Amino acid sequence: MPSPQTQPSTEFVEQVHTVLEQLYDFAFLQTHPLARQRPSGEQRPGEMAGHQLRRELIDAIEALNPGRNIPFLSPRARLYHLLHMHYVDGLTVQKAANALGISLRQAHRDLRHGEETVAAIVWARRTNEQPADSAPSYSSQTEVERLKTRPRLTDIRDLLERGHKAGEKLIEARGLHLNQAIPTQSALVLVDPVIAQQVWISLLCYCVGHAQAGPMLVQLQMTGECAVITLQYVPSQETDSQWNVDPAVMQLAAKLDWVIKVEDESASTSRRVTIRIPLHKATVLVIDDNAGLAELIERYLTGQTCRVMAAHNGWTGLQMAQDLLPDVIILDVMMPDMDGWEVLQILHSAPATASIPAVICSVLHNPDLAASLGATLYLVKPIRRDDLLGALHQVGIV
Repeated sequence: MPSPQTQPSTEFVEQVHTVLEQLYDFAFLQTHPLARQRPSGEQRPGEMAGHQLRRELIDAIEALNPGRNIPFLSPRARLYHLLHMHYVDGLTVQKAANALGISLRQAHRDLRHGEETVAAIVWARRTNEQPADSAPSYSSQTEVERLKTRPRLTDIRDLLERGHKAGEKLIEARGLHLNQAIPTQSALVLVDPVIAQQVWISLLCYCVGHAQAGPMLVQLQMTGECAVITLQYVPSQETDSQWNVDPAVMQLAAKLDWVIKVEDESASTSRRVTIRIPLHKATVLVIDDNAGLAELIERYLTGQTCRVMAAHNGWTGLQMAQDLLPDVIILDVMMPDMDGWEVLQILHSAPATASIPAVICSVLHNPDLAASLGATLYLVKPIRRDDLLGALHQVGIV
């Protein structure tokens, strides 16, 4: 058997070039030959081929990051910053060249070299992968992973009430009655109410279907870190002792960061089902017309207790800020229709959002203007992981 080719072909380099040029055109990426030749080892459940291809190339660019201790304009760092500014941040070659202090001609030469380097990284990673023998099988997890969550501040008490109404006839038919211990004060969590409602209704109906006639306790308790919903009932004699809720329900719960636990009470015949719901997960709202910034920030915050939400224009960002009341807003300046300066002024004129820390993130360097309009901090693109974490640390997020 001939040994594998150690360097990418000219055709492969050109394919990488075309993908980089269309990095945020999902329809183009989805049908590109490189997306159809997906490496098996890097697949994430439910991730579309086009999204994986984009992530694969951005990760290859990140592999060239020389680190924070290398000067921004040094030759070693220039290749990474040029690729990042042009392809990830979406700057024109001329603007990227100006930021790096090089000629347009030099920038084009460096970009070509950078494309070849990125192609070599992708090629090396792919040739170390074993090709998939068959198409991935369908699963409920695939469908769950495709769902986009749309968190809103939601009162858990409303979820419980709607679930009760949905299952009322089933509850009566089973000869059950609910004893509810629900606090009178609001129990707000940041959650996708549609997904949350389906998880609660499914769990309630499952327990009702396996309970013997009589009382069923539904309790909501609030602690400093989480809300706990408890369902307690006596299983019917026909109920299998093994807990076997539909896997899709468990996967939906996991998508919400809800933890479901089942316990058979040792001192009685009852069963207790608890749902632990985190009350607060720091929310970072990114307002930038370039989708790549939110994706990059999400990768930078891997392992942190943060949720990254993205708005791709100023109007959407203002609406999301009102709905989510995020812990911090990262805001671009150069956006069509409504630029970041106008967004910043509106944010700080509205009582609900005036106290939310706003971090300007732009290729332009105008921190004095940002501060005068109420910005808390200023980051210059291309943003680095250490700088982002440092900024979020200053505002108490990480």
